[in-house]
Parts: sequence; structure tokens; C-alpha cells
Amino acid sequence: MKAAFAAALITATLASTANAEPRPAPASMTTPAIAPSFAKSVERALLSSGISAIVYQDEKAKLTVFAYLNQSLVYQLAVDAKLLEGAHRSGLRAVDFFDKGGAGHWIFDLSGGVPRCDIRKRLCL
Repeated sequence: MKAAFAAALITATLASTANAEPRPAPASMTTPAIAPSFAKSVERALLSSGISAIVYQDEKAKLTVFAYLNQSLVYQLAVDAKLLEGAHRSGLRAVDFFDKGGAGHWIFDLSGGVPRCDIRKRLCL
């Protein structure tokens, strides 16, 4: 239930960027100006749905979602909420889903567009 609600909230949050053209990742590997607001929007959507999460981006344009995650929730956030597409449109180079409980870690490389699978091929969309 929480996952579906989170997906709906994130989808609504990302709707404002739905028609935006993808931004190329900056050559300097610095975080695009839009990324901090994108990270905060995703974090607020997750928190609003009852999922305790910390979402931030680093200087290499990687978005990290740090929460209690499982493969099903990561799939829902990536596919149903279109989080990877929104991150790519925001100019981010990667999305890192990191489980607080240590049970999982999924990294999606966005440098070539929205990927079909995480870099370890543990989760394919």
C-alpha cells in the first residue's frame, strides 16, 4: 500500500517535468542546478507516503535514495513512479537505491539514457 501511494505521489511530482527534454549530463560532472529540488521533491513524496527516506544528490550527479527498500519497492519507484525518467530529465547521471537494512543495493546508470537493468543486472525493468 505504501509503495503504491509513494509511486502515485512521485508520479504527480514528476508530472511537471514530463514534457521536458532530457538534459545531457554535464561534462564537468557537477550536479545540475535542478537536481537539488528534484531530490527534495522525491524525498517529500516518499515521506508523505509514510516511507522514511533520505534522498540527496552528490557532486557527481548521482541521486541516492536511502530507505528501507526491497526489490519490489525499487521496481515500483523506477517503473510506476518513473523516478529514473525524472532523474534523467533532471540531468542526473545515476540513481542509487540503498536499503537501510543492508538487504539490497541497486544502482542505475543514466549516462546512456534510462537503463533496462541496474548495473549488476539484479533488477531489470
